[in-house]
Amino acid sequence: PLVQAAKTQMDDEVKKVVQRADELAVVLKDLDGKPHAANIRPKIKAAQKRLADAKKIVGPPAHNLAMAKTAITEVEAACEAIPKWFERYQKVLDIKAEVDAKITEVSGHARAKDFKKEVKSLKDKLAAAVKLADPPGNDYAGAETGLETVKTECAALAARFAQADDVQTKKAAVEAKIAEVEKLDHQDHVAAKLTEAKTKVAEAKKLAAAPKYVDAMFAGG
Repeated sequence: PLVQAAKTQMDDEVKKVVQRADELAVVLKDLDGKPHAANIRPKIKAAQKRLADAKKIVGPPAHNLAMAKTAITEVEAACEAIPKWFERYQKVLDIKAEVDAKITEVSGHARAKDFKKEVKSLKDKLAAAVKLADPPGNDYAGAETGLETVKTECAALAARFAQADDVQTKKAAVEAKIAEVEKLDHQDHVAAKLTEAKTKVAEAKKLAAAPKYVDAMFAGG
């Protein structure tokens, strides 16, 4: 009777494992059909294999109930984690969309032609950051950090565009002042300053501070 009772209990435990494995198989199949399933398909496939292994080892000849239960527990954890991974990946895609828009904005700026290297670098860094979220690594945190860095660099480049526009505006103002001075009857005594001013203006695109320097030079007329 004791042996029979033990066998009956074992059979019941085996049935529970098999039943639970079948239930989890349905869950995994449903998850595998979700929009972002491709992003973690290797993990889904691994969980499905663990289920197959559990059903195999729980029966003859192994009859390893303990290992089968461990496998079931691992798959249950995976089934709970997978929806969260979907959410993390969606967050990466949301940030990517924001960065895409910012890159499109700076790429379409009139100054972008003067910063082709920088714009290309932004696009390359964007692609590299998004790739971190791909399998098998699925480094969502790394992808988010990388994307936020690109977002910051986009803002910095936009600021450089604004600075370049400011330089151009000041350059035009300084050139106008130089033209006024050149029209004066007594300009010989400032010839050296005029030459220096023209040199500074010529360097304005490279030296953002030059227009300010020249502007101060002629302050007060």
